Amino acid sequence: MEIEHSESRLEHSEKKMNIKPVESPNNAIEDPSTQKEAVIHPSHYNCGKIEVIDAIEDWRLGFNDGNVVKYVARHRMKMTPTQDLEKAFWYLTRELMKHHGVTETRLVEMVRGCIKDSPGTK
Repeated sequence: MEIEHSESRLEHSEKKMNIKPVESPNNAIEDPSTQKEAVIHPSHYNCGKIEVIDAIEDWRLGFNDGNVVKYVARHRMKMTPTQDLEKAFWYLTRELMKHHGVTETRLVEMVRGCIKDSPGTK
């Protein structure tokens, strides 16, 4: 789909997603701009000059490796950074096993090697 030059990607996304004001539990109309921010350009995805999705698409990453990049890139902006790193590890493990033939035994060896070589671990 080609987007007219006068229409930004954000404006195009808003139209495509048909974002409209919604009523909050206390029947007040919420500002749709806060909705857009949470859906279209969340702050934890956009820290710096490059939005994570743009890098993932430009590099033509697949689902698993794209998620690895996404979770690693945003983990410091989240309230639960360890959880995002664990998600990245899960997707990396899945990518290695399903698409690169890495065995469970080899993954365990790799993790043990990382633990052994990490400062402050025994």
